Amino acid sequence: MVNMTKLAAGIVTFAVLAGCGGGSTTGNDDTPAFGRADPKIEFFPQKPSLLSNRGGFPIDLQAPYFTQANFKITDDNGFPAPGTTIVDLQISNGNVLSLEQGNPFAIRGCTGTASSIVTYFFAAGAVAGTAQITASVTAPLKSGKIDPVTGICTTEFQTGARDVARQFNYVVNPGPEPFVRLIAAAARTTLPVNTFDVAATPGSPFLTSVEVTQKTAFGALVNGGEVSVTVARPDIIQLSLADNPATPLVNELASLSSSVRPTLVAGKALFYVHSRQRAGAAVVNIIGSEGGSSFGIDLNVSVGST
Repeated sequence: MVNMTKLAAGIVTFAVLAGCGGGSTTGNDDTPAFGRADPKIEFFPQKPSLLSNRGGFPIDLQAPYFTQANFKITDDNGFPAPGTTIVDLQISNGNVLSLEQGNPFAIRGCTGTASSIVTYFFAAGAVAGTAQITASVTAPLKSGKIDPVTGICTTEFQTGARDVARQFNYVVNPGPEPFVRLIAAAARTTLPVNTFDVAATPGSPFLTSVEVTQKTAFGALVNGGEVSVTVARPDIIQLSLADNPATPLVNELASLSSSVRPTLVAGKALFYVHSRQRAGAAVVNIIGSEGGSSFGIDLNVSVGST
């Protein structure tokens, strides 16, 4: 059975244009009695298609699972529709494409934009396929109003009003198999207590390397950028970067801190965890970012006996 999901109503806000002299007061009447054509509804998605979001990635407009889509409404006489014209949307298959009211990229409620445009944000589901989007307005077009308390868009239509709808097909192609975007591989997760505060050197038992792998929303390895690494218990463990041969006067391996930002090269970033003079359990927080969204993982490290 087709799952008709009523998504939301959008409001279009337009610039007020001054009228020209000599025009007839009835010349712009678009009621059926005047035999006017239906208002024009056009669909302009920023991305021509999406990939199915099989991995359940969070909302990120840079990712191939989400897109902004604009609908342009033009009155039957070719002029922009009246201000705050309501546009209703329906999607035929919510498993393929949806517009979740609760997410931060849901429609802009009743705010809208200029130039007869109303903006929505679509999210691909986990299933590939073709979704049918139905956009509708009520003619004759008439300005609505926004409830200052609820933010709901409402209007009172004239007698004889009719619904005008247009359907658009939007394709969601099969996306990549589910994968993990951020992985941390530690050589060891248990270290001895560095009782005598021995300086860090390669091969020391008081440190361990951690290699981070980050992938894009497409599943490709990220090249460039940094990951953010922090610890909340620097009395138990601290961090450092790998020693850089290009800076012979600085020993990065021995420069300990509670936070580092290793650089990603071909999807890989390297840093070190050092035990300190106190036993206990500590957590290394690793955060990657792409296209304005961030995602993180934790690495548990034990020092001495807990």
